[in-house]
Amino acid sequence: MGLAKEKAYQTLYQNHIKEVNGLTPFLQKLNQNNIKAGLATMGVPSSIDFILGGLNIKSYFQEITIEIV
Repeated sequence: MGLAKEKAYQTLYQNHIKEVNGLTPFLQKLNQNNIKAGLATMGVPSSIDFILGGLNIKSYFQEITIEIV
């Protein structure tokens, strides 16, 4: 059930993914100045990959820490 629900969510949401204004330029500027970026989240790993991949920003994060409860 969980996997089917996740797949349905991704199918419905994929055309609505939108980043916060200025996020990519901000991450690019950090990268250009050799400032490392990390992400801490309680999200489901497949959702994190879905969102970061959909926004094409995963490569800007040197560390991604996931807390699963």
